[in-house]
Amino acid sequence: MTEPVRKEVWDEGFTFHCTRCGRIWSMVYEVRRYTGLSGQEWQTYCREGRPVRVPYLDCMCAACGGLRVKVLPKRVSRIEEVWVPGPPESPPGHSEAV
Repeated sequence: MTEPVRKEVWDEGFTFHCTRCGRIWSMVYEVRRYTGLSGQEWQTYCREGRPVRVPYLDCMCAACGGLRVKVLPKRVSRIEEVWVPGPPESPPGHSEAV
């Protein structure tokens, strides 16, 4: 039997700055944090309902292809907490232990 988990969901906005071309852009991600009954925590980042890589790793500027991208302070909104029947399936490289 799969152990039930608590799931918290919120939106987190990130602002990116390319130090090569100066472009600044923002993106909002849905963050899902799961906590098992044993206390283990993990989280995933999603865009349009699909898991994506952690937004602050391996950033690349869409305008110039530059890899020198800084992530500026984030903003958080819409926090929601629910219980789900078990841990979600998480594709390799798409989750981060907390």
